[in-house]
Amino acid sequence: SKPFISQPVYYESCILLSEGNYEEFLKRSEHYMILDNSRSMPSVMNHYYYALVQVIYKKNAKKAMQNINLCLSEKPLMAEFWCLQGDICYHLLREFKKAKIFFENAILLGSRRLKSDKWPLEIEKYKEYPEKMIKSCDSILNEKGYYGA
Repeated sequence: SKPFISQPVYYESCILLSEGNYEEFLKRSEHYMILDNSRSMPSVMNHYYYALVQVIYKKNAKKAMQNINLCLSEKPLMAEFWCLQGDICYHLLREFKKAKIFFENAILLGSRRLKSDKWPLEIEKYKEYPEKMIKSCDSILNEKGYYGA
């Protein structure tokens, strides 16, 4: 009776994602994006999950970056979003300087997330990973010959 309501499509895509049915998840997620182009938290999270699948399953840096940038424009204090952007640069693009900057942003901006946020930051959880990745970037950047030296 309500063919343009978006919530069932969002939850269906979440179920497909949890089942590991990535092809169908991407289709339903794109359908959700057409139905709901708001900047609500479910819409932002849909773009985040979509970007994750683009990175892990499709290895598509461009689509992943487009979607994660939308997330960051809405919620710049979410360390998870910065970390995913760092992961894209590190694993897919092999741009370690950029990756390091994104991981640093995860720590800096993520630490400013409000305690009253819908998903308050657990700094221990989101500081450890970016610190590890920054060390890895530094190690790669400092390797002899990385810059052709």
